Amino acid sequence: MSSNAPHVKSLGHAVGHGLIWMLLATIVAKGASFVAQIVLGILLLKEDFGVYALAVSVTVVVQVIRDGGARKVLVQKGVRRFDKLICPVFWMALCFNVVSALIMIGIAPLAARFYDQPDLVPMLMVIALGTLISTHGTMYRAKLAAELRYSKLARFRSTVVILRNLSMIVFALLGFGAMSFAWPFVVISVAEWALGLWMCGRLNLLRTPRLRLWPKLFGVSVWMLVSTLALAVVNQGPYAIVGYYVPAAVLGVYYFASQLVLQINLILAVNLQDVLLPALSSLNASRERQNNAVVRTVRMLAFSSSGAAFGVATIAPEVEHLFWGSKWEEAIPAIQWMCVFIPFRMLQSVIEPALLAQSNYKLNAWLLWIQAAIIAAFSLAGGLWLSEPWEFSASVGAGYAVSIVVAGVIGCEKMNISWWKCVGGFLPSWIVGIGCLLVVLWVKSLVPTPDEQTRVSAAVLMVLGGGAFALLFALVSRFTLRNLLSESLGVLPGRVRRVARRAVLLPAS
Repeated sequence: MSSNAPHVKSLGHAVGHGLIWMLLATIVAKGASFVAQIVLGILLLKEDFGVYALAVSVTVVVQVIRDGGARKVLVQKGVRRFDKLICPVFWMALCFNVVSALIMIGIAPLAARFYDQPDLVPMLMVIALGTLISTHGTMYRAKLAAELRYSKLARFRSTVVILRNLSMIVFALLGFGAMSFAWPFVVISVAEWALGLWMCGRLNLLRTPRLRLWPKLFGVSVWMLVSTLALAVVNQGPYAIVGYYVPAAVLGVYYFASQLVLQINLILAVNLQDVLLPALSSLNASRERQNNAVVRTVRMLAFSSSGAAFGVATIAPEVEHLFWGSKWEEAIPAIQWMCVFIPFRMLQSVIEPALLAQSNYKLNAWLLWIQAAIIAAFSLAGGLWLSEPWEFSASVGAGYAVSIVVAGVIGCEKMNISWWKCVGGFLPSWIVGIGCLLVVLWVKSLVPTPDEQTRVSAAVLMVLGGGAFALLFALVSRFTLRNLLSESLGVLPGRVRRVARRAVLLPAS
């Protein structure tokens, strides 16, 4: 074990620095996403958000077959086999995208009738167009990930996100309403193609499709598709279930809240998967090193996500009043309940790439379907017996927590990882985070506030509340999670790391 420790640490630093590259660029992109949500929250109606939430949930099954799991197949196979597989995988992905677009066009009128939302028809048509032309961009993104070119991959992803949000704002200003969410699908498909060509050069994709390789590729891809379908149900299923029982405006509030909170998941988890899958795949010959890296990554991600999520929960009321002036006041408790459970999603973001790196496609698919079933049950209970957005958040969030812990325990056991080291190692950071949140909220309740809060006072309270939580979380972690805090700061660049360590009273070295 001791002989492997330096290697595990080396991998951890490689993954950590790769993630830092992704984070630095993505924070900029997510800043753009937040600005876009501020503007869209002002320009659009709650019903517009609700209609788009329905469109996303309706396309959940169809979006699963988009690309046929091509990107994950190429990344998992690695850079050595990339040039050999890129052409047949491209043609297979293109076929999947054509079928996906045709299905969306076909189900559009049926979905509009089922939910009594005529706006779903043009929205699904435009999303289908974006899907049809997205294949080239997928291949370029897979190439950057397979070659571990984290800096370029970060710029690629961030630029696409920024363009998507800018285009949503432009369409909203032009009066497109709910369609402001749909047309950016076309914009980003074209943008990914152009960016990939600029960063990677021209890929020779028009050679023979080598049909004889398709059965073998599809054998791998089919479990990727089954997994992606389950993951889509996990992520989008609650909108479809809850949306059947509540008005579009209520669903819109729930969706608005979820999009704010999910930025934490997108910044950390999605970027981590792009870094972690190829890194863990390179360690398949040394399962002990690989498994130790999984445990270490879970613990570090639990720490960072708990700090971010509970920090957002602390300042949610002030953020809403500052930017939307009570228009989305109903979303505040929904945001806070989502923040309580969002760190559990990070556990899934490590277990899934770990399983895929070991080619456990079938097991990963089954675990995701277990999660989907549990979350669907909690969502159905919410739709049947609850009526407020915050109640849906609490119910669905609890479903996520239960399902991910169950899947995490099973996945760890199958990979010969101590489930307590992995899943149990996740809990200390979460407990510290929720304790600090409750303390800060209690202190805030003791502070007198004016009857009519201004945006200036909201901004001041936001800074004070957020700063108080950050300070308390750092200090409590300093004494209760010292080693984990030190490890988490260890992936930062040298100069930033030294400043951060001094700030939390750790030695600078």
